[in-house]
Amino acid sequence: MGNRRRSIPLTMLSMMGQGEICAMRRQMGARLREVRQAGCMTQDEVAYHLLVDRSRISRIETGAASPTFDELAQIASLF
Repeated sequence: MGNRRRSIPLTMLSMMGQGEICAMRRQMGARLREVRQAGCMTQDEVAYHLLVDRSRISRIETGAASPTFDELAQIASLF
């Protein structure tokens, strides 16, 4: 597993409007925050396990960034 980030395929994104993509990111981020808080974890702890900066977790939770497939897999195995 390299450092290359895989994200949502462009064909899927091209079928969605920008508003739908933003809404999807916000919903995904809100769910991550819910699960993280239910597990009594901080953003720092999640970032440590994913080998990313805390700011990356914050950006995902606020919908400012989309998680990569690798990050999603790591989050799923963490919780």
